[in-house]
Amino acid sequence: MAEAKYLTFMGPIAAGKGTQASIIARKHGLAHLSPGAIFRDAVAAGTEIGLKVKNIVESGYLVPDAMVNDVVGDVLLRDHDFKRGFILDGYPRTMGQAAALDEFMAGHEVGLDRAVALDITEDEAVKRLSGRFFCAKCGQTYNDDFSPPKVAGVCDICGGKNFLRRADDQPGAIRNRLAVYRKESAPILDFYRARGILIEINVTDIHRDDVTRRIEEAIA
Repeated sequence: MAEAKYLTFMGPIAAGKGTQASIIARKHGLAHLSPGAIFRDAVAAGTEIGLKVKNIVESGYLVPDAMVNDVVGDVLLRDHDFKRGFILDGYPRTMGQAAALDEFMAGHEVGLDRAVALDITEDEAVKRLSGRFFCAKCGQTYNDDFSPPKVAGVCDICGGKNFLRRADDQPGAIRNRLAVYRKESAPILDFYRARGILIEINVTDIHRDDVTRRIEEAIA
């Protein structure tokens, strides 16, 4: 069995961290956890958690750390493949979340191997998000211009035929989310840089396959 890898993928919206996390997870047999996707599913299903975070998510603000940490810990503890490694997609996003993740992993005698930070210009982010949509069944993300399904109207991953567009992909919410990311999440880059585990890749004007190749080389 391949050596377990423990990774986190970071970056502002539209940088492609979800797409790249999905690709790398499948290639390496890693569990893939996206708190953002979990909360969006909860909102769509009208669950108790979904009702609590609906207004927060659609306004472009971050869900409170305590709530996110509880969800991440619960999912990881229920994942029987935890010991083979995982990719955290969009988590941690604040220093409070980073501290909680350290504590959780230390309790299981493992630690992060790499923090992959993808970056993108604001103009490119707005351009990409204008055509983004996702599979309602499995959450796989697509784009009208950059990465449509191989067969129109059919998800490449699960074969689902129901696609949705996020309410928070409107221009005003997009710019607010970018500002929130720069303020709350960017300091984590220094945190992981100081540990020597940070990998930084600017994905503006770079083909998705080239980004994947760079990530593969960095985590090898």
